[in-house]
Amino acid sequence: MKLYALKITKGEDLLLAIERFTQEHKLHAGVILSAVGTLYEAQLLHGNSVSLHPISDTLEIISLTGTTSKVRGHIHASFAKSDLSVIGGHLAHGCFVADSAEIIIADFDSREIKSTQSGSASKSAGKEKGINDELITSLFNNK
Repeated sequence: MKLYALKITKGEDLLLAIERFTQEHKLHAGVILSAVGTLYEAQLLHGNSVSLHPISDTLEIISLTGTTSKVRGHIHASFAKSDLSVIGGHLAHGCFVADSAEIIIADFDSREIKSTQSGSASKSAGKEKGINDELITSLFNNK
């Protein structure tokens, strides 16, 4: 297992930065352990919806949880709005960092997340991605 600290700077798209980091470091089975930071704008998806829910507010990252790999990512987010109400859902592109964000990722490099076009569907930013049952179980199996 390898641990990584990712610092994302002002104006960057949170999900795009995580995806780019994942590709650059060739993560096989990354798990987000911790995240802090602020956003000035965000977009989330709910469940199997393809409709983006835009949020224009100063947002504090309360949590990011999920997986990221060379093949795919699946990340959920919770944000506190300026009135301290909390909103959450699937992280989508269009979440822009206000000051900075810091994310700790563990990569289980002896494991691998696999994705295929069969099984249940998960939608990200309006695009369907088929994911089979190997997704989670593969985290516990060797490559």
